[in-house]
Amino acid sequence: MKELEINLDFFQDKLESFLQQLFQEINTVSGAQAWKEGEPEKMENHLYELNSFYYRSFNEHFFPAYRSELKEELASLLKLKRQQDAIKRDIMANLQRYARLYNQVKSLDFSLQQAQENCLLALESIDEKEKERGIELYYRLQKAGDAISYVNELLYQIKQLEQDKEALAALNRESSSIILIYILKLDRDNPEELDYYYQWMKSIHYWNNALLDLLENQESLPRKAARFITKFSKEYRELKEQALPSFSFMEPYPAYWHTQQLEFFDLYLISLKNSEILRFVKALQLFLSDTLLFMTKALASEGENKNIGAGASAMMDYCHIKALNLNLKELEENISKSWQSLNHLIKEFPARGEMDMAYFLERSQEIISDSYPAISTAKSSLGSHQNTALASALYRARLELSSLKDHIELLKEKQHYGKAIQQSYLQLAALLSQHKEWMANFRSDLERLLAPRNLSRSWKDLSLRVEKINLQKGQEFPQEFLYLLDKYQIASRVSPERPNLILEEEGDIFIFKVDDLQEELIPFFVVSAGPVDSVSE
Repeated sequence: MKELEINLDFFQDKLESFLQQLFQEINTVSGAQAWKEGEPEKMENHLYELNSFYYRSFNEHFFPAYRSELKEELASLLKLKRQQDAIKRDIMANLQRYARLYNQVKSLDFSLQQAQENCLLALESIDEKEKERGIELYYRLQKAGDAISYVNELLYQIKQLEQDKEALAALNRESSSIILIYILKLDRDNPEELDYYYQWMKSIHYWNNALLDLLENQESLPRKAARFITKFSKEYRELKEQALPSFSFMEPYPAYWHTQQLEFFDLYLISLKNSEILRFVKALQLFLSDTLLFMTKALASEGENKNIGAGASAMMDYCHIKALNLNLKELEENISKSWQSLNHLIKEFPARGEMDMAYFLERSQEIISDSYPAISTAKSSLGSHQNTALASALYRARLELSSLKDHIELLKEKQHYGKAIQQSYLQLAALLSQHKEWMANFRSDLERLLAPRNLSRSWKDLSLRVEKINLQKGQEFPQEFLYLLDKYQIASRVSPERPNLILEEEGDIFIFKVDDLQEELIPFFVVSAGPVDSVSE
């Protein structure tokens, strides 16, 4: 705004106007007189009256009027000056009001940004939780599938066993269950027990061959049988003495033998007839042959199934299934169908990325509904045979499916709750985005309003300037404005960061200039004072 100045031409024109008017009045007064020579007194009187008139006119009329107009002009100029100062102060106040509003909008925009980021983090967390539930369901299905797969494997081994006529014949004899129970006692992870197991196999193999030789050459059968029993008794006793505390092998004779003193059995044989001795030798050879067959098949499953005891377990399960007269084919078909359905669903799981959780939960429930009754019925059909591998496997499969069923219900509740929370956060995110857009537009309007070019265009007669110093957390305070830190005693904090780094801020600094007026708007902010060592120095 231009400075107010006193217009000297105005006062000069007024003064000349007054003098011209006075001159005309004096001419009017003096022009009516006619002077004659020799009348000095009249001339003096006339001059006196003329001077008196001039004095009275100037003192009583012209000068008061001139002074009044001068006073009015000066008063008008002073009033304009005060109005001009008031306008400047109002403009300064309005600019500061807009700057404060700008800082509030900036702080609000920052708060909306943080809320938006927190909302996005919450949505990401919900997505991660859903992925975790998917992975959890995958391994739950995998665990149940492993249990059913093991049942399926046992049934397959039993089915394969049905094609082995030699093994079936041995299993149909009454001693088979006794032999298999002892074989299953073996701890196959214990190298000492496994070595002891092989010693028994070697001895039984030798004894079986010796008995076969007796059956082929029956000459002097009582004497040869007695000699064999003596040697057999001695070697058997030596093996028994080597038995480990955790494993003892079966008694090597059928239950219908009446004597418990094997070392005296040779004397008993001498009193028997050849037909009775032959029946005894055949029974013992058959017993040893079955034992060797079962032990060999138990070990033969190691390479294929990685489980040394699988063969023995399958043979024991076959005995129980036969005793209970169960439909093995129907059981195998039901278990196989359950395993295939579960395995197919497991393969549908995506390796990574999003998945249709609702679909997998629904399909899992359908498979459980189809599989659980068949497995539960098969387990109940085994009755009291709880110590067999098949019964244990069916029991485990039933528990896994029951646990999976309950866990799926829990996952469905979590899924429903997660979807509801996700929908709420999506609505909140949209609302925050809309408000943030409004704040951005409002901030842009304020920036345009405070722009120096727009201010100069709006107030052409005023020298207006607004300088904005951007404050950003994590950035260094501008060097050229460091004097403001001391001027306004800005708070500082000991920090590992370098000195004068902005740690907190709630807006930008504004410097306003309106003609000769200058003011600063300082928001709250905190700068780093540097590490403790630099502060102490």
